[in-house]
Amino acid sequence: MYLTKIEASFKDNPKMFSSYYKAILHPRSTINSVITFNVNNLTATSLKEKAELFNTYFYSVFRPAKSTEITEAPLSLPTSALLSDFSISEEEVAEHLSNLDPSETPGQILKQCSSVIAPCLCSLFNHSIQSGTLPSELKSANVTPVHKKNKKEPAINYRPISLLSIISKVLERCVCHRFFEHVQDKINKSQQGFFHGHSCVTQLLATLQHIGHVLFLDLLKPSFPLN
Repeated sequence: MYLTKIEASFKDNPKMFSSYYKAILHPRSTINSVITFNVNNLTATSLKEKAELFNTYFYSVFRPAKSTEITEAPLSLPTSALLSDFSISEEEVAEHLSNLDPSETPGQILKQCSSVIAPCLCSLFNHSIQSGTLPSELKSANVTPVHKKNKKEPAINYRPISLLSIISKVLERCVCHRFFEHVQDKINKSQQGFFHGHSCVTQLLATLQHIGHVLFLDLLKPSFPLN
């Protein structure tokens, strides 16, 4: 079923096919049996030791954001340009749940139970939006090391990737969908990177078509004055 969806979306959503194609050709590198951290001369062999070593390394290179006081500047936008209070419907939540990737177990469970859990999540999402707060559980992430370059033994050749909660991603998609509906008429159509199903390829094709159209009109012009 998942492969059928990828095949059907090849024309309208080439990014989905491209992501699947890359995952097949270039699977994620597995963590080597022995991981070293040269800064503190640490070596890890067991899974627990590897987790602690990566935690030590990632923490050592982490730089917390500087707390700066944000001053609200007065907005001179018309009232029609402001996104007022809105609420998310159960249908929206159920739709985004049904579009989750079923290749992973959490996504498959949420997808199959979308009609049952949509009302509860809808209530949670609306309360979060109205109160301007996000539950701490939705802010937590599982950090996994991904090999980026060179040898697999040194921990410095790995980068942390945060795996966020699927529920928080569903909330993000609901808000993003509402926000895009509000601003899509204000985005220039040439900015194709902001539109679903468009990419640098479609932008390049549109540019080449425009250039070809201009050249064609230029060739139609006479190269000598007419009497």
